[in-house]
Amino acid sequence: MCHSGWAGKFCDKDLYMCEHSNPCKNEAECVIDTDGDYSCICPEPFYGQHCELKKGPYSVLLNGGTCNDEGWICREVYLPCLAGYTGELCQTDVDDCLMRPCANGATCHDGINRFSCECPPGFQGRFCTININDCVGQPCQNGGRCYDRVGDYECYCLRDYG
Repeated sequence: MCHSGWAGKFCDKDLYMCEHSNPCKNEAECVIDTDGDYSCICPEPFYGQHCELKKGPYSVLLNGGTCNDEGWICREVYLPCLAGYTGELCQTDVDDCLMRPCANGATCHDGINRFSCECPPGFQGRFCTININDCVGQPCQNGGRCYDRVGDYECYCLRDYG
């Protein structure tokens, strides 16, 4: 049982959200259903969850993209999307891992206009191209010669040692 004005499984949905803090933009109508969820009924030419987007060739751009607008009418000169975004409305994050920049089986993690490589054991560096030299600490004893491998090393011992 929820207190008056609240609904939902956890009584966390405000049945008066539309009156208290209307989330709908551009004169859209806010509607609450019996479960406490709201939706926006958008007037033309607007759309989106909160009617925040405008249909047509002169749309308001997302993610920092801009157009020069005068009362919702944008001039034909668009300023480019911010780095890392593309699309007609600058709504699409560019997949920086698409060209597989990480080497040696590394896992690529996409970010906004950047990526990072999670290197497998034995490799390091921005692109995981640097083989870690496992002979740095001179692990071979008795004059043995160290040969670096990937994530390991091998000792070639003198004739009297083995």
